[in-house]
Amino acid sequence: MRKAGDILSAFFDERLSKEGQTYSALFKSWHQIAGDQLSAHSRIVELDRNILFVEADHPGWIMILQSREQELLERVRRSFPELVINGVSFRLSKTRSPLQNKDLPNQSEKNIPKDTVQAGEDTIQDQEPREMDYERIQDPQFKEILMRLERSIKSRHT
Repeated sequence: MRKAGDILSAFFDERLSKEGQTYSALFKSWHQIAGDQLSAHSRIVELDRNILFVEADHPGWIMILQSREQELLERVRRSFPELVINGVSFRLSKTRSPLQNKDLPNQSEKNIPKDTVQAGEDTIQDQEPREMDYERIQDPQFKEILMRLERSIKSRHT
């Protein structure tokens, strides 16, 4: 005959093991949920009180994550309904992302493919935002914040 303590211990061990597997699966699934680009610059760090905490390696990535918050939350909820996640909170990471920690090869002329940037072609940093880019943003508050940020940056460089 088994003792009540042994039965309870086995029950809780099994329950905690299943919960642990679910949490582990959640953390491992960030790449599939967020996609290549976002997951390269962010990661799930915690699930506390039904809020998913995600760290990003740069404030710009946090802004992008925030703009896709509803989509990300829906994907997490669909994949892990048993966790009852009520929201997502984004914060800046204190450590560098794995992408930033990689030893990048020396970027000398011979290492850069010739078709990467043609002479006279604008790089991403040189390109001006187009009005069309702002038109795609549906949240008016977020759009206004980005436009103010753009004006502020331009005023510093003039």
